[in-house]
Amino acid sequence: MYKEWIDDLKKSTRDFLKVVYPQLKNWLGPHELIPVELLNERGIKSLDTYSGIDYLINNNNLGIRGLGSRVQWGKCWSTFTIRYERDSGTRTEYDKLCNAIDNDFIYPYWFCHAYIKNDQLQGVALAKTKDLINYIRKAEGKEYTDYGKRYVDKNGAAEFWWVNWESLAEKHDVKIYVGG
Repeated sequence: MYKEWIDDLKKSTRDFLKVVYPQLKNWLGPHELIPVELLNERGIKSLDTYSGIDYLINNNNLGIRGLGSRVQWGKCWSTFTIRYERDSGTRTEYDKLCNAIDNDFIYPYWFCHAYIKNDQLQGVALAKTKDLINYIRKAEGKEYTDYGKRYVDKNGAAEFWWVNWESLAEKHDVKIYVGG
């Protein structure tokens, strides 16, 4: 199980850098991208484990921001998804991000979700993490709202909030690319 997780992590990082990042770099302006998952130092790895930061973006030496990312393979659903609950009870991205935002801890400034099929970018969106989380918070406790819904994944192991890119873009600044 651990080996599969590591293999998925490596594939996600490789595909992000090769397929997704060329689109994002136009949106982010001049910067240096630093993949956190490839660094070995304990403190740096903690950025990923505890804060959800997958990449550091050094904006032309003006400052550093974090980027959280999710890469999926197959059909482009044009949605952000955030893991909300796990059957195992392990803390989720949603819980960690809410805690970080509420208590002034470090969290990714940007969140991106990309879909890849046959090594081609099908779609990607980039939004401020805080906007995405606050958007989801407004939907909590409601069923089938226009903000998003929760669903259980195929294995029944986790619940996710999903948010349609276009719906979020109606209220916040969201960069969207959908391939044709």
